[in-house]
Amino acid sequence: MIIRSEPVPPGRDGRGSAPPPESAQPGDRFSAAPKDTLGLMPPAVRRDGGRPGDAPSVPPVATPIIVWKVDGHLDRFYLPVKPAEGPPGVMIVDCGTPRSWLHSFGEGAEWVEGAHRATIAGRGYVLPGRRVPPFDEAEGLPQKIIGAVGNDFLLAGSVIFDVPGTSMTRLPADAALPPTDGWHVFAVEIVNGMIFLDAELDGAIRRVQLDSGAPASILLRDAGDADDAEASGRDVLGNALAVRKSSGTFKGRTVPLWKMRTFPHLEAVGAATGQKLEGILGLSSLGQKRIVITQTRLFLEP
Repeated sequence: MIIRSEPVPPGRDGRGSAPPPESAQPGDRFSAAPKDTLGLMPPAVRRDGGRPGDAPSVPPVATPIIVWKVDGHLDRFYLPVKPAEGPPGVMIVDCGTPRSWLHSFGEGAEWVEGAHRATIAGRGYVLPGRRVPPFDEAEGLPQKIIGAVGNDFLLAGSVIFDVPGTSMTRLPADAALPPTDGWHVFAVEIVNGMIFLDAELDGAIRRVQLDSGAPASILLRDAGDADDAEASGRDVLGNALAVRKSSGTFKGRTVPLWKMRTFPHLEAVGAATGQKLEGILGLSSLGQKRIVITQTRLFLEP
């Protein structure tokens, strides 16, 4: 899921750059599927029997992404997208959501299947449209944020994020991974297209959702220390969130940590998926090197 802090600070360092993808090719359809209020569902099934985002049967190619940092910490990954109508933009890379989507503006249903055609990473897709409040734009971002790419695209196989190389590589599920000796390794569980794991965050083992759409890790039911700075935020639906911004520890590093007494959307996700969630493992906790996500494991290069 996408968490927004207000105001959005500029990406002051570590910015990548990425050209827009090539023009659309005949490609994949993110097929119609029932939509509940949380958008919780397994990855959609293509009409030809495959899953949208299935890695093509050619050697994997690294796709440029924009690696956005704030105060030296990872804040967002952005993937260029070229809609059939309108100017090119970027999508937030969000492994906290099952479905990929593009913004739909104006009046109408919150979720419309087959609303947009677009090219992502050189392949043509038909994507659902979602009516949510416009994203706050980070100062200096070269293109407008017009949607999010979710696990129907990312977890058709495995995905490698190379932070120093500002690239993303998708692999078929049976493809060999790079050597990961000495890396931090976590078993993950995928439920309804969302990723869950146990991780030691700020000194305790916690059940968390893996969410690259959240810039910082989050702990629930913790008001924070008295000297924590108070802040406000919003979820992707525009609902206000009361946040205390602090710091914590993860794998020997000090990482940004947001503390909330309550986060209704995350609590609803936990209830719908049978997970007793204590928080989120956000993007800035995942390190500054390579990040590998498969259908069974999370690998973090130390």
